[in-house]
Amino acid sequence: MLKIKTILEDMVSKWAAIGHPALIERFVLRNGEGFGGSSLPVGVRLVQPKECFRNAYTLCLERGYRYFEGFGLPSPDLFPMQHAWVVDDDGRVIDNTWRTPEIAEYIGVEITRRDLMRQTSERGYYGVLAGVMVNIDYLLSFDPELGEIFNDFKKSQKFSP
Repeated sequence: MLKIKTILEDMVSKWAAIGHPALIERFVLRNGEGFGGSSLPVGVRLVQPKECFRNAYTLCLERGYRYFEGFGLPSPDLFPMQHAWVVDDDGRVIDNTWRTPEIAEYIGVEITRRDLMRQTSERGYYGVLAGVMVNIDYLLSFDPELGEIFNDFKKSQKFSP
């Protein structure tokens, strides 16, 4: 099993202990796919750091790769962070944001090109699952059972949107 999955499961448990729903983490664990890292293929160059959503969006549209969002673990001694990358036809991760993607681990959900372009256009920024804020509507459209967790959180926090 990938280390990143175990870490995310632990994070969800710890967030739950203080009453936080950890919706993105739960969504990715329930619906995501795990990947080991790989070196950049010939012809794909390292680009702007800290711009993973834009970088992956560009690779997806320009080269036809599958787009994923979720969490990446850049190295074994760090912690998972929200991240985006693409996957080629052979199932290999292409991450042109991180300097050493070959040692990274990933777990994420594929976002269709259609949803990627629509969400980016509607929201006005890169990043479908979160970006500036958690995209609750998108998460619940794919995993309605998370709605119960979110509703419990809203009740416990006297949350009002």
